[in-house]
Amino acid sequence: MPNIDQPLINEYQWLVGTEAKSLLELAQADFQTQVSPLKIAKTLRISSSLTRAALVMEQAQLRIRAKQKFPLANQMFFTKRGLEQSSGTDLSVYKANLFKQHDSVLDVCCGIGGDLLGLASRNPTNENLVTTGLDNDPVTALFAERNLQLLLQAHQISHSTATILNCDFADVDLSDFSAIHLDPDRRKGRRTTDGRHFSPSLIDVFDRVSESQMVSVKVAPATPVEDSFPPQIHRQWIGDHRECKQQLLWLGADLPPSQRSATLVLDDGSNHHIGCDGQTDIGPEVAPSLKQYLYEPHAVVLAAKLEDHLAAKHNLQRIARSTAYFVSDSEINDPLLKKFKVIEMLKVDIKTVHRFLSDRDVGEVELKQRGIDNVTFERFRKLKLTGNKKATLILTRYGADQKRQAIVATRLPNGSSS
Repeated sequence: MPNIDQPLINEYQWLVGTEAKSLLELAQADFQTQVSPLKIAKTLRISSSLTRAALVMEQAQLRIRAKQKFPLANQMFFTKRGLEQSSGTDLSVYKANLFKQHDSVLDVCCGIGGDLLGLASRNPTNENLVTTGLDNDPVTALFAERNLQLLLQAHQISHSTATILNCDFADVDLSDFSAIHLDPDRRKGRRTTDGRHFSPSLIDVFDRVSESQMVSVKVAPATPVEDSFPPQIHRQWIGDHRECKQQLLWLGADLPPSQRSATLVLDDGSNHHIGCDGQTDIGPEVAPSLKQYLYEPHAVVLAAKLEDHLAAKHNLQRIARSTAYFVSDSEINDPLLKKFKVIEMLKVDIKTVHRFLSDRDVGEVELKQRGIDNVTFERFRKLKLTGNKKATLILTRYGADQKRQAIVATRLPNGSSS
């Protein structure tokens, strides 16, 4: 357990108390109106110590940054690392729904409570719900406790038993819980994707859980398959918006039968899923000619290496053997695919592209690359255009000979016709 002096713990306990509330609100308002940090610090020091003023300023800035992840960010408490590593509300709610049938859930390395907040409200009709968060850092555990109380009050959840343990993973009897969620520390010393160096290590985790428990381990999207993984593990990559946020290692979860899957969670709470059972990737054929529509798989699909399965589902063809862009003459609406209407394909020549875009009154270009070197990409970033229209310029490889091409297109939202 981290060794933090009691005097410093006392300062953090002051921070989460009622005395600091008005100072936090003042600092947040000043930062949002771009008041000078020096002026904010000077104001805070009139009524608090140097240490407390610094804690208030840090917390106010973290709350502002956290608004994109948490609706209640203005009242929550964060550490810098806790905010960076925490799941946002949409993802935590999605995951919590998979724990809905379990009465007792333990959230190991709960951090400031990103996933814990979703787990605590996973089944509002269950009067026997027990949710326990565990973190070995006393400050993080203190913040998680306050955030958990805030959530239960905000959602008027009175029947749930929700507590925080400030101890090590090895000190907890896992048999008391029917389901376990873990977010092991992947930055012990240095950032790593090797599960042997997580804290707790994946070897220790899988050695201690039982076959009767449902288990979810949150790891980095790039964490590879390791010898410590049980053979029945299900690897799921989840994301939102344009990003792949995390990989989950599941045991005993009610997921569609497959060895790996990709799930996109949207703002409205819906999710879109594709999986495979481990067979060799399908490998769609290369298109003999450019089609009307070009499709780019979402980052979560690419992370799971399921782009060929998604292409097969929609009868798409690759634009080149090793390039994860696909084409079709059919307009397809699938949130797992970014959609573009093709305008023209040009050679990768700045003068040619500039003339084409200028003739069509294009002034704003979204530039994308795949299979093209960074030097070429950087040259195209310097394109100077003065038109009023928007376009997407995709620098990529095309055809069986993988020739370099510049595809001019228009990005289309899902659900729309071109």
